[in-house]
Amino acid sequence: MLLDALMRRLGEGLTTTSSPRRRSEEEEIGADEEEGGELARQAPDFEVLAKACRGKVRRLIKRMDGQFELAAAPDRARRGVVQLAAVLGVIRTLRFVEQRPEWKRMHHELVDREDEWNLLQSAALAVGWGPDALAPRAITEAGGDGFAELSMVVGLLAWLAWDVEADITVASQRGGLEGLEDQQWYAVQLLATLSPWLADDTEAWTILEESVARTPRFRVDGERWLAVHRAALETFALVALTLDQHRPTVRRVQPGDLVVLRACAVPRVRVVLAVRHGSDGGKVVVLAPDATDGERSFLASRVVTLPWAGGYDRGGGELSAGPTSWGERTRCR
Repeated sequence: MLLDALMRRLGEGLTTTSSPRRRSEEEEIGADEEEGGELARQAPDFEVLAKACRGKVRRLIKRMDGQFELAAAPDRARRGVVQLAAVLGVIRTLRFVEQRPEWKRMHHELVDREDEWNLLQSAALAVGWGPDALAPRAITEAGGDGFAELSMVVGLLAWLAWDVEADITVASQRGGLEGLEDQQWYAVQLLATLSPWLADDTEAWTILEESVARTPRFRVDGERWLAVHRAALETFALVALTLDQHRPTVRRVQPGDLVVLRACAVPRVRVVLAVRHGSDGGKVVVLAPDATDGERSFLASRVVTLPWAGGYDRGGGELSAGPTSWGERTRCR
């Protein structure tokens, strides 16, 4: 019922072009239970219920994507953040339910991991990327102060990165090899996008820590993951605050390094997703959602790059954010 109510609310303002469709068998079962019909008195079919739940969550996420477009309008950012907080709260609750004995025995997921991944991509970019990002606009609408729903969104989006298995240590251990690390660094970039709002928000960190503790991953130390990523995000935020202190030096760039772009680029600090070697000395590839293929490349010799993630894999100590490449001579594109 909560999912249905939230979907109705998120449907407000969205245009619909399709005619009403007939409910599936799983949805009929769910509706019968909600209405107190015969099936509600029978033992639940966990597989059918899980499938119906996954379908509803998928539709919920699609409607949230539509609300991101509406939130681009003036004075709609805070509303969009509040709506996203509700959606993320529901998804986290369903993950908590999966930890109950009756669900763990059945090995059925209530939320599809691919749907979580899709939400992380769209929501992290909507909240924190570019000059029209929701977070800074929502703070302005709130009179210049943070608010509870924003802390919840930032904390739960970071938790979502945990739940889809984003891991800076795993990416670093690949040693710059192409393959798995390509998507890992992309996921880490999405997490890093939240760093300006996450780094100093104690409420958001509390939400993240409690959520990670209640959604364990097989053979992954949650406390270690939190410590590694907190240190990395604090370094990322520090670099963003000290842009003019970084000077060019010669170094070999690797995936997972940071790049400082010119002032016309927003955001200026990005994660190196890949390095493409060539006769020109190689290019660094960074996320650029507005580009045709979602990425942009720069000559490594013409951008400031900083080591960021590699050191965590050698003991988890704090990395230096010192200067490391040739100057910031690239033009904005």
